Amino acid sequence: MNRLLLLILLIISAACETPFDPKVSPDTKVVVNSFFHPGNPLKVNLTSSNYILEPEQINPINQAIVKISNDEGTHELLLEDGKGNYASSLIPEVGKEYFLSVQVPGFPEATSVDVIPASVPVQSFTVSTQIASVNLDGFGYPAKLTFTDPGAVENYYGIEVVILRPGAGDLLNGKQGFLITEDPDVGLTGNVDIQIGDSSSVEADPILFFNDIRFNGKPHTLNFFIAPINVNLSSPIGYEIHVVLKSLSKDYYDYLQTSAFQKRIEDENTFAAPVQVANNIQNGLGIFAGFSFHTLEADLLE
Repeated sequence: MNRLLLLILLIISAACETPFDPKVSPDTKVVVNSFFHPGNPLKVNLTSSNYILEPEQINPINQAIVKISNDEGTHELLLEDGKGNYASSLIPEVGKEYFLSVQVPGFPEATSVDVIPASVPVQSFTVSTQIASVNLDGFGYPAKLTFTDPGAVENYYGIEVVILRPGAGDLLNGKQGFLITEDPDVGLTGNVDIQIGDSSSVEADPILFFNDIRFNGKPHTLNFFIAPINVNLSSPIGYEIHVVLKSLSKDYYDYLQTSAFQKRIEDENTFAAPVQVANNIQNGLGIFAGFSFHTLEADLLE
């Protein structure tokens, strides 16, 4: 009798257990990565997505048919390099819409469309050579950027800084600047913990982003700090510091905003539901986004 009762209890217990079901889809999708701007041929990188329970790895897609067209009827088939990269001879222009078509055997056609907004000139950019404290435990060189928002439409911006040593020449030869801000309206792409010397570090970002909701159609000044990594303004080397003011498409801005939110959740190790990173690829994943930019070298202030 005792054995029978034990057996019944075990059966009931097993029946009451809810099996773990992560409810994830193993379906693989085409992943597009393309940021394009005037002056450079349009390029597209293709990979396939990983199943959530599989080890994270990069899976390049080769032998795809990748086509680009614009709103004037120009069409081009992109050439591949065998590593998932596809290049066009088409040089994108401001104000034109660009259409992407990706055909991969076994997948539905992935498509997207985006436009390049007009660049906004930087009117002034200054950087102090004296390090100051920021955000209680941070420090950096104070920087001030001024420009005038064109108004009429909602605009989206990104700020990057490039640091050049004497004789480096082109900005492509420069080093990435890492930025800090106290402005709550400026988005961060996800703080990077940067080692400064042997015993100290500072949290900074490679790009700041924001929209013009507070200053539409008006002059605007943004204050931020440049972390002392890749640059030492107290040395006699004579660095050049250039700001890059990016004018972003709405899709590019949404991608940065949601990517940053997702990274913040991951860094905080919360149990919140994952954020869906903005995606403008139909029948796929990823981003196909346009931008333009204007650069200006900083006036260094003692």
